[in-house]
Amino acid sequence: MNRVMAANDPFTLFVLNPAGLNDPALAIAGCRTGAVGVFNAEVGVNPSELATALKRLATLHTPFGLKWGGSETPTALDADRLVRPAWLILDAERNIHLLPTVQAFRASGGRVLLELSFWRDAFTDLESQIDGWWVKGHEAGGAVGEESSFVLLQRLLERTLSPVYVRGGIGLHTAAACQIGGAAGVVLEHALLLLRESPVADALRPWLRGLDGTETVLLGHEETGRYVRVLERPNFTPVA
Repeated sequence: MNRVMAANDPFTLFVLNPAGLNDPALAIAGCRTGAVGVFNAEVGVNPSELATALKRLATLHTPFGLKWGGSETPTALDADRLVRPAWLILDAERNIHLLPTVQAFRASGGRVLLELSFWRDAFTDLESQIDGWWVKGHEAGGAVGEESSFVLLQRLLERTLSPVYVRGGIGLHTAAACQIGGAAGVVLEHALLLLRESPVADALRPWLRGLDGTETVLLGHEETGRYVRVLERPNFTPVA
């Protein structure tokens, strides 16, 4: 099923708000530049904070997304079409049980993507319930698997005809490589933390200025294939 994106095929750029940050400023900035801003509600967001963030995104009158980590279907999908997310990203390990409950959202024009950091053949059976795959390579921060973004992209392109979007290690050149390689889009996240629109730029600048990517480490075990990528810097308190 290998394929190469044609020059006129749409290529979607997502701007993902950092997990645990309730200010959607980066997602809003993404929407204003023509990207799809995605509010990240994987962890640590209460209902009122989520509602406030989505209302701010809805005022832009442009498609935006919600990355969801809850165990129940987000109530935001029941909102009027003009103010609800256009994209919903679910986790392949935590949210598969929600797929039957979001089909009405799809039927009314919403798009559902499933994020994964490894491939299982059983995932093929889910294709009729989603609109694409959001692959998270081990270059990304947080919970990841063993394979890099580009390896995951190639693996899925061999197994699916659905669009594949790439998260992890994305920059100017890797985004172009993903597009040439057949990806339908890419995800920008931590590379944007020092932009002037970022609400955490001032606090993080002393730690992130000058990083080249070698300062992160993978914690985990090869027998399980589950890892967490974290930033390692002098004077940081050990996490493991």
